[in-house]
Amino acid sequence: MAFLISRYTGFRLLKCRKAVAMEVYMKNLDILQAALTYIEDNLTRDIHTEDIAKHCYCSKSTIEKLFKCINRISVRDYIIRRRMVYAARLLRENPNRNLLTLAVLCCYNSNESFGRAFKSVWNCNPSEFNRIYQFSELYPRLQAPKEEG
Repeated sequence: MAFLISRYTGFRLLKCRKAVAMEVYMKNLDILQAALTYIEDNLTRDIHTEDIAKHCYCSKSTIEKLFKCINRISVRDYIIRRRMVYAARLLRENPNRNLLTLAVLCCYNSNESFGRAFKSVWNCNPSEFNRIYQFSELYPRLQAPKEEG
């Protein structure tokens, strides 16, 4: 009889843990979605992981762990890639745009740092981009997965 009671209690405890785990998972998805929205809304501003964490009411390490776990990319790399997609779009719209202006629009302080970041994403310099690539959104905006059911 004692075995059946402890087994039943263990089952209830396991069921409770699954409910708590699902609640934590959903909360993490909400945090991730808020972070992604904040990043997209502020791509042309100088943003840091601390700013994102403050916006999402969580710690910097929580944001970094969520990004790495769910998106398989760091927050910093995601921001860089999204900014370079934005820069590529601006270059396609106006091929004669001054690179310093483009760098400032993408929150870079110099042509050199902007050029290195651009080359790391697109494998070419910004000045070569229009000749080589037909623009496609190589790194699209991420969406937090939605739980159905």
